[in-house]
Order: sequence, then structure tokens, then C-alpha cells
Amino acid sequence: MAESEEEVDVLVQRVVKDITNAFKRNPNIDEIGVIPCPEARYNRSPIVLVENKLGVESWCVKFLLPYVHNKLLLYRQRKHWLDREALVDITCTLLLLNPDFTTAWNVRKELLQCGVLNPEKDLYLGKLALTKFPKSPETWIHRRWVLQQILRQSPAVGCCRKQQLGDAEQADGGRSQQLSDHLARTLHQEMRVCSDAACRYPSNYNAWSHRIWVLQHMAMGNVKNLTLNKERRLLQTFKHCACSRTFLNGAHVEIVQRCLQSLRIYAAREYHSHYRYLAYRSFVSWCWGFLGLRIRVIPACVVLRIRWKCPDAQGRYVEFKPPPPLI
Repeated sequence: MAESEEEVDVLVQRVVKDITNAFKRNPNIDEIGVIPCPEARYNRSPIVLVENKLGVESWCVKFLLPYVHNKLLLYRQRKHWLDREALVDITCTLLLLNPDFTTAWNVRKELLQCGVLNPEKDLYLGKLALTKFPKSPETWIHRRWVLQQILRQSPAVGCCRKQQLGDAEQADGGRSQQLSDHLARTLHQEMRVCSDAACRYPSNYNAWSHRIWVLQHMAMGNVKNLTLNKERRLLQTFKHCACSRTFLNGAHVEIVQRCLQSLRIYAAREYHSHYRYLAYRSFVSWCWGFLGLRIRVIPACVVLRIRWKCPDAQGRYVEFKPPPPLI
């Protein structure tokens, strides 16, 4: 194991390069982790790549993390120069080990704004960091910032496109279609990232908040791509109170409403009564699928929350009605 400062520098530079080469060899890495290994037993790289999983042996982390941390701080203090390629590699390594280091994300924002990085690459890095640190608030905040940059490139998001006439207008229509398809793919990716983070840590407030933001800002023009089955699978592992914030969200209720409209399974109702009906139906669908013999009553906390969010002007609510007795 390296002991002198020069040996540590050589070791860490090699590890950073090995991590970069691992992503070049396999661009489909979908998970990262730390392999428990108190000391270096073999004269080999501590970076292990098996199929689509990337592991870092724990003995090198105590050398690697302080090194890239100090390098980046010296760069921000203008005491040390790093070229753009080195900045990309150092920030990537640092954020995989410590995604809550705000300075590293800010450096990547600057690299993205000057065109060195593309938004998809940064979203991919954040996705990998969340496989190890699913509650990292700085990672979720940076994802929203990157998504805002993507949304700015598509002024037509959430709007109905009119029929284009003429060659020039047809070209604009083709570009709008490409942007719409790209946003639809990004939407599905974000929903999948939220689902994976929720599975790793069910009471994940940051994942839920990010999911609400995505629904509010990205989903309204892509409602047809969301289905109730996907929503139900996402929330199977959540407790009742944990999911109330999401199923009472206006954007999500509207999505469910459009899904139900397409299936023709609800009738026209008064505004708040209609939204209460959708919230009850969504909650039951997510948690149980239906109300039956063993599931009779929705929890009181859920009922109170729904009534508070969508109150009746005259305070008249329909209570639980048991089925009529069989004669």
C-alpha cells in the first residue's frame, strides 16, 4: 500500500483514470458500490467492473476521496489549474463517492453551460450516484436544474402543436416532434429513477418531491405515456401517510383523471367532489387494487387529508356505505 505523498498521488491518479476507463469500456453501468476490503491484498486496480456493476474497494477510498476533494477546492480557489477533461473526471469520481458535495455539482453546471458536458451525461451520473445514495438532496436538486435546461430547449412542451403548413413549417414540426419524443423518454427515465430510489429507501422524501416536480413540469404534455399500472407498481411499498402528498398533488390527479377518461369509467361530477373521488380511487388502486371483505375503510388520516385538500362547500360528504344485505 502506498505511504508517501508521491506514491499516494500516483495511486489516486491511476484510480481516477481506471474509473474513467471503466465507463468507456462499459457505457451501460447501472449501479455503483463500495466493496469491503480493509487493505490491498493484490497488486491490481481497486476498481472492479462486473457486467454492469462498478465497485470500488474500500481501502482506497480513504486516499481517493481527500485527493479529489482537495484538487477541486484548490481549483475553485484559483490555486491549481485543471483542464476541462480533468475536471470532468475528478468531479465524476468525487460525486460517485460523495454526491452531496455542492461545489462539484456547481463545477459541472459550468461545464454544461459552456458545452463541455451534455445534459444526458449529467443525468446519468446522478442516476448512478442515487444507486448508492438514494436520499442525496444535492443530487436531486441538480437533476431538476438539468431538466430545466432541457425544458428551455423545448418551448412547445405542454402545448398542443397546430398543423404545420409549408416546407419550413414542416421542418419546424419535425424538430418539435423530436423534442417531444426526447421529453417523453426523459419523463420515463425520471419516473424510473424515482421508482428505483423509492425501492432502495421507501420513506424517501427527496424522491417523492422530485417525482411531484416532474409531474408538474414535464408530464402534462405526455399523459398518454403514463398508465395506472405503472403508478400502482411504484407505490406498492409505501405507507399510507407517506404517499398522501403525492396522490393529492394536482398534476398527478389530473393525470389519473385523463387515464380514467380514456377508460370511460367515471361520470361528470362537481369539481371538488370529482377530485375527491379520483384521490380515493387512486389511493385504493395503489394500495390494494380494490375495497372488499377484508379492506373496508380507508384510513382516517387519508380521508381527512383529502377532505382538507378538496373541501365540500356545504360540508356534506358521503361516508362509507356497506353493501346491502343479501336476501
